[in-house]
Amino acid sequence: MDSTAAVSFPERLVGRSEWARRTQRQGGRPGSYSGYVNVTPTDWLFYWYFRADNTGSRTPKPLLVWSNGGPGCSAMEGATTEISPLRLFDIKRGWASATGQLSDNAFAWSAHASLLFVDQPRYVGYSFGSGPHVTSSAQAGQDMVAFLIGWLRLFPEHAQADVILASESYGGHYVPAWSDAILAHNDGAAAEERIRLRGLLIGNGKINQRFASNDNFEAFLSQAHLLPPGRAASQRAPWENEYSWRVRSQLLGEAAQYLGYTPNGYDYRVRALACPACVQYNYTAWSSWFLTDEVRRALHVCGDAGRGAFAGSAAGCIRMPGFSDDSVGDGHSEALGRSLDRGVKVALLYGKQDSVCDFVQGLATADHLPWSGAATFRSATMAPLRLLGAEIGQWKASGGLSWYQIDGAGHMVPLDAPAAALGVLERLVVSPLVGGDATFLLLYRELYFRHLYSRLTPTLQQRIDSWANYEALFSLLLDGDAPADLALPNQWIWDLVDELIYQFQACSVEHVPPAAQEIAILKQRTDVWSVTSVLGMLAPEGGAGSMLHRMAERAKEPRFASVPLYEIGGYFATVGLLRVQCLLADYTLALKTVTSCHISVFYYVAFAYLMSRRYVDAIRTLSQILFYIGPRQAGPQPAAAYRLQLKLFLAEVKQQAMLPTVRSLLKLYTTIGIPKLAELLDEAESGGDAEGAFREQLQCLKHKTHALAHVADSSLTRRHSDYFVRQIGKLDEIIANIKAPAP
Repeated sequence: MDSTAAVSFPERLVGRSEWARRTQRQGGRPGSYSGYVNVTPTDWLFYWYFRADNTGSRTPKPLLVWSNGGPGCSAMEGATTEISPLRLFDIKRGWASATGQLSDNAFAWSAHASLLFVDQPRYVGYSFGSGPHVTSSAQAGQDMVAFLIGWLRLFPEHAQADVILASESYGGHYVPAWSDAILAHNDGAAAEERIRLRGLLIGNGKINQRFASNDNFEAFLSQAHLLPPGRAASQRAPWENEYSWRVRSQLLGEAAQYLGYTPNGYDYRVRALACPACVQYNYTAWSSWFLTDEVRRALHVCGDAGRGAFAGSAAGCIRMPGFSDDSVGDGHSEALGRSLDRGVKVALLYGKQDSVCDFVQGLATADHLPWSGAATFRSATMAPLRLLGAEIGQWKASGGLSWYQIDGAGHMVPLDAPAAALGVLERLVVSPLVGGDATFLLLYRELYFRHLYSRLTPTLQQRIDSWANYEALFSLLLDGDAPADLALPNQWIWDLVDELIYQFQACSVEHVPPAAQEIAILKQRTDVWSVTSVLGMLAPEGGAGSMLHRMAERAKEPRFASVPLYEIGGYFATVGLLRVQCLLADYTLALKTVTSCHISVFYYVAFAYLMSRRYVDAIRTLSQILFYIGPRQAGPQPAAAYRLQLKLFLAEVKQQAMLPTVRSLLKLYTTIGIPKLAELLDEAESGGDAEGAFREQLQCLKHKTHALAHVADSSLTRRHSDYFVRQIGKLDEIIANIKAPAP
């Protein structure tokens, strides 16, 4: 009988996991369930299910079904050390830091899909029964179909969800067999009973042993620099090149001698650990955790199920009596080819530091999958794989097949390079929907991190990734030779800048003291969310790297000037810079940065008020500009500066108000004296200082307007008598000066 129940761990095991505490203690809908599903009347497969984070999403996310390899190893390894929202941190390293308490996984795949971990085939992990063991991957595929049909009855909300099958290692056999079985089931099932298979994801998979040849393995060791430099390549006859454990052991012995230690087969950068429950890693504490009564009750384990998998030195795996390794032959490659030809996306993910299922044989397998797009994929060029602006490996893709090889990761890529693994899942889930659009994916991640900051408490790694995403996004928008093919609403452009500053502020105000490991990371990444980095991104002083500088330079180019993004983005960056400088209490620099912009805005607003005959609003707006002048003779208080500037402003208005009347009077008189003009204007009485002050006012008006003229003779005909009288008077003066005695 199928069963399901909410998973709730006791407080002692929850530890610092905010995810577990939030989903278990707030009375909301549980985020995790576990139980059993019948695959035969006498056999039950155990599952552990995690609901996807659908907060703010209007579309259902896919269902990702995960099982580990082996054959015979429990999916609980993937659930607690790789991809679920909960992790047992460092529990396989054998370190004292492994407390056995749950912690949050910042790179949980539940960000993009609901996760269903299945202990399969029969008797693996917590699964139990009384029927016969399965003896092949094909039989395991039939059980998986029966399991999914039963599970979807328990969770009908996923009946129409897209399904992604995922595994690693020996999962390179399982996943193709599952896919074959599901497609065969769909061919004979009614539409409502079909399983909507959309994608396959295999990590460091053992798919086709034909390509795990001795020559390929030796080539891998040479590329990884695990063999002495200058060592001549071995010469083998064709029949000696087939997979041979003896030859591989010999080559690994040479590598160990050269390195000076026995490398971990799953990650040759570290030593292989030796203990009764060690399989390269130390599984002792991890296995014991799944045997505790608290864990078994929380996961609703039936009876003594799991004793064989987790007790003693089993390390989470069981023996599979009579199970055919079925590694020889092309059966699984052909199954992947059939899936591709039927429109199922396939992603192959390999960590380059794994020597058990190395990436050289994996790529050879991918290049020789038998499907209609094989030739195109084989000829596709390998390109750098970038995540948030940093190169993390290489990739290529064609049709429905994509290949990813990750630097700095071993056999379990989600364990060694969790951000890279999550990025690959994101491409598999999101990228096909948008045709692999890199710009969309960057914007999508920006929205994801925005959501993370608003609803949760981001981890240090998530903050680092968010910063890198902003760098990559601005680089994409501003560093290209042509304008970005992007039309964002003004609100979105504003939100990009606003969220950047909000995250900077959130990272600067840390309420929880960072752990020692986080402090070490921060010392290495001093550029992330630092004051200088944020100012350098926004400020003109940041030079060619600043957003304002690049926006301004782009806006000068005709092909960029027609794109509103570059004009609006630069303006919003100015506002954002003002906000940052106010947060830093650098008010003087803040005003210096935006003074011209501020004055221009207020001037045109006041002008609009004036033309709309809203004189009171115009005066009020113009008076605000006076605050930015700040004369030295005024006090430091704004009120003092305001009063002085208002006085000067009113004096200027008074002078300008007199100008039209002066011009009218000058047109009426041929001659007029200053005392008379002052009297007509009611300015002051003639004589004394008042006359001098009025004279100065007239001189100022003449200088400012460049149009005020002195009184001139306006008669149309020349008065000859007056002319001769004036000339005779001048001649008399000249004669008198000549006759005057010399001094």
